[in-house]
Amino acid sequence: MNKFTDYRSIATLTGVVLVMFVLLFVLPSTRPVRCAADHPQCEFLKEKIAKIAKPRNKAERDKREVYCDRMKELNCSEYESVCGSKSGFVDTDVSISGEWKADIGYEYEITQTGNKFSWSVTNKPDLHETATGHFTEKNKVTATWENTRGKATADGTVVTDSNGLATEISWTNGIHFRRK
Repeated sequence: MNKFTDYRSIATLTGVVLVMFVLLFVLPSTRPVRCAADHPQCEFLKEKIAKIAKPRNKAERDKREVYCDRMKELNCSEYESVCGSKSGFVDTDVSISGEWKADIGYEYEITQTGNKFSWSVTNKPDLHETATGHFTEKNKVTATWENTRGKATADGTVVTDSNGLATEISWTNGIHFRRK
């Protein structure tokens, strides 16, 4: 092997490296770029959520929440417009915080933060009832509670007065809360 052949090999190798560099870093890729927002499941989930845009019961709300959670995991571009800012929840300006009395004689202290709330029964210490819930629409809520008798869930409709103050919650289990 002579010097000329060595220089030609080096030049060829250098040329190959330069071509690879240009192909990899300089020229735009000819391969389609797939972002998380373009995940094939996003459109499928969007269609599923559209079918239950207004959930009628807890099973539908739970299913919608699972679909929205999956859209969020996949970083789907339409997550906010389809699911709102919080999966399965809606924003509301209605406040149910405060003291309430039910037509069954129980008294409740409800604490609300945003669209989520919790309560405890204040006049029956042996019952040990606590609950958590959230708004599903502006004046619609759902709650799950547990006490010494067991666990239950119900949906409720919040009634407001002309000033927008929540005055009553009518639950699907037949119980009515009235603000004290």
